[in-house]
Amino acid sequence: MAITQRVTIILLFIAAATWLAWPRDHRVGAQVYRPTPSPKPKPAPTPARRPVVKPAPTPRPRPTPTPESRPRILIPPAPTPTPKSASFSSPTLSTFSFETVTLDERGNEKPRRRLQADFFTEDLGGGVTMEMVRIPAGEFAMGSNDGEIQEAFADAKRYFSGASLDIYKRESPKHTVRVSEFYLGRFEVTRAQWKQVARMLKVKIELNEDPSNFKDSWKQPVEQVSWSEAVEFCERLQKRTGRAYRLPSEAEWEYAARAGTTTAFAFGPTITPQIVNYDGNYHYGNAPKGDYRQKTVAVGSLGVANAFGLFDMHGNVWEWCQDYWHDSYNGAPTDGSAWLSGGDSSLRVLRGGSWGYLGGACRAAARSRYGVGVRGIDVGLRVGVAART
Repeated sequence: MAITQRVTIILLFIAAATWLAWPRDHRVGAQVYRPTPSPKPKPAPTPARRPVVKPAPTPRPRPTPTPESRPRILIPPAPTPTPKSASFSSPTLSTFSFETVTLDERGNEKPRRRLQADFFTEDLGGGVTMEMVRIPAGEFAMGSNDGEIQEAFADAKRYFSGASLDIYKRESPKHTVRVSEFYLGRFEVTRAQWKQVARMLKVKIELNEDPSNFKDSWKQPVEQVSWSEAVEFCERLQKRTGRAYRLPSEAEWEYAARAGTTTAFAFGPTITPQIVNYDGNYHYGNAPKGDYRQKTVAVGSLGVANAFGLFDMHGNVWEWCQDYWHDSYNGAPTDGSAWLSGGDSSLRVLRGGSWGYLGGACRAAARSRYGVGVRGIDVGLRVGVAART
C-alpha cells in the first residue's frame, strides 16, 4: 500500500475516535441526546418506631426477716411459746381422809380420830404421781424451852452416858414464828418418784436413778441422797411443772411436823414403833421398848398421819431442809423463811430422826446436820412449794 493511502487511513481513524470521544451535546450537527435522569432512589422508609416496652423489673428476693428486723406491725412474728416459769398457779385441790392418833405418857393409844386435808396431785409421768398437802398459815412456838431440853437430855443419858447437853441446847431459844400457807409432800419422796425425776433433763448435776440401800419396795423413801442432790431433784421438778418446788425451811418443817401440837411429838409425849419407824430399843419417856426394823418402811405403811395429814414426819428417814446450820436460834427469822445468812453454809439442817435412831431424836424440835455432799442410808427428803409467789 502506498504511503499516501496509509496516512489517509490513519487520519480517518483519528478523526473518528475524536468524534466519538466528544460530548454528545457538543457534537456539531448531531441531535442532542439528553438522557432522562435516573430518579433518585428514595430512601427506604424508616419503619415506625415501636413503643419501647420496658420489661417488668424482676422483684428482688426479700431476705427472711430476723426477729430484730421484722416489722412488728405489718408482719408480726409468730408467738414464741412462753417457757414455764418457776411460779405457782392455783392447783385443783381434792380432799382425802386419814387417821391420826394421840398417845398417853406410857404409849397407850387414845381413840383414833378421822380428819380431812386438802391436796393436789403432781403428775411426774410414767404413771408416777406425788401428792402435795395444803398446810394452813399459822403461828407456833419453835424449838424447846429449858425444861424440854433437860427432859430430852435426861432421856438420852439413860442410854448414852457421854450424851452432851450442848446437842439439845441448839434447840433454843424457843421463839414465835409466823408461817404462811404452803404445800408439803404427803409422804417422803419415794424410790419410784426419785427415779422418775432423775430421768428428767439435768439442771446442774447428775442424779443416780436408784441410790437407795434398801430396795424392798419402790414405795420406800429414797435414801443416800445428799443435800445438793435433793436440791437438783427440786429444780428438775420446777423445770417440768413450772411450780417453784424446793426443800422446806426448817421453820416450815417443824410447824408442819407439830401440826398444831405443843408436845414432844405430834402424837403426844412419846411414840411407839407401831406408829413410828425408829430403833424401839431406845424408847422415849415412859413408853415401852418395841421393835427395831433396821431398815426403812414403805411411806405411809404405819397407817397414821399427824393432824395436817402428813405421814412419817417422825422417823423412817431424816429429811433435808434449806437452811444453813446455826448452833442456836439467836437471830433466826420469825416469818417462816429459810435462814440463809450467817452460820455454816457447808452444813445443812436435817429433821425428823430415822429408823436407826433413838426415839428422842425423832422429836418435833430435834435438830441435826450434814455436809451438803454427804449421803446416808437414813437420809432422804420431802419437798415443799409455796402457795403463792
